[in-house]
Amino acid sequence: MSTSDDPLEVVHQAITLLSRNSSVRATNTFRGLSFVSYSMLAFISRSPEPTASEIAERFGLEKSTVSRQLAELEEEGLLHRAPSRSTPRMKTLSLTALGLERMSEIHAYQRALLEERFRQWPKKDVTQFSRLLWRFVSEVDTTSSSLNRPPQAGRKRAAANPPSKGRRKTAHDQASR
Repeated sequence: MSTSDDPLEVVHQAITLLSRNSSVRATNTFRGLSFVSYSMLAFISRSPEPTASEIAERFGLEKSTVSRQLAELEEEGLLHRAPSRSTPRMKTLSLTALGLERMSEIHAYQRALLEERFRQWPKKDVTQFSRLLWRFVSEVDTTSSSLNRPPQAGRKRAAANPPSKGRRKTAHDQASR
């Protein structure tokens, strides 16, 4: 626990600690995938007919960076590219059967970790924490995508996609200046 009485300082210290711990455990948490690869596959799995351009815009990455990452995922058999039905020059992305299986395994593993961490918490505390955390990450996120809405009961949870290395300025960043 933080020794500070300042709530913002406590939040800052907690985010720093969470980030550090997450990066240390990333390989295990994402079962051998990098955080960026996992984030891209998660985005593809919950988006209707996503494209590389959408990923570049959403993640604030250069198109060449996204293209290289997607090529690796395709080589690993996790991703499939196909011509768009509406714009054949454009390629849409989808997970292969292996990609869907891998994401399901990762989700089950992560869910088990969370269940273990929250085992001693009262259900109402977990519910309140999930609501407040979702609110925080949604307000921090720099896009207005519908993927940022909190999940409804019975629907898949959409993870926020934090910026990573290679981040470029988005239209939102430039408009907010």
